This record gives sequence, structure tokens and C-alpha cells, in this order.
Amino acid sequence: YYKFVVGKLDFGEAVLRYPDGTGVKLNWPAAQMPYMAVWSSENGVKGLNHIAPEPAVSEFDSLAEAYKAGEANCIPPGGAATWRITLTLLGK
Repeated sequence: YYKFVVGKLDFGEAVLRYPDGTGVKLNWPAAQMPYMAVWSSENGVKGLNHIAPEPAVSEFDSLAEAYKAGEANCIPPGGAATWRITLTLLGK
């Protein structure tokens, strides 16, 4: 599989469209998740191809690296964090 990270975003949105015009759109709060990773696989999962946007709090997959960069979030014991990711199905 492949994975890359898009730099810090001002607006959290990703749109994937098929050649026929249909698709999906993701929206999320960029203030809480300012990065977007994109991963894809070529025949990597049961012989199928995949692509997926992934909202993220850091440009690093490693929690240790995210802490070093000052990009890791910490939720204290008994605490909570909330956010909303909206998925919209797009017609032609």
C-alpha cells in the first residue's frame, strides 16, 4: 500500500469522484484535525484496489513522532474529545 500526507489544511474536505460523476465527500473540522492522509492499495487487500482519505491530527503515524512535533493530542483520564465527520454521497 501507499500513504502520503497532505500538508496542514485550512478547511477539512476531501472529494472522491468516479468517472461517471458519482462520488463521496468528507468534511471534518480542520481546527481539530488539520492534516489529511491518503492511503491506497493495489491488490493489497483480497486482490482489490482501495483509496481512502483519512483526517488526522498529525502528519506522523507514530505517536512518539507526533509528540516530538507537538502535534499529539492528549485526553486526560475520564476526559472526552468530540468531533464530527460528515460523509455526503454525490450524485451525477
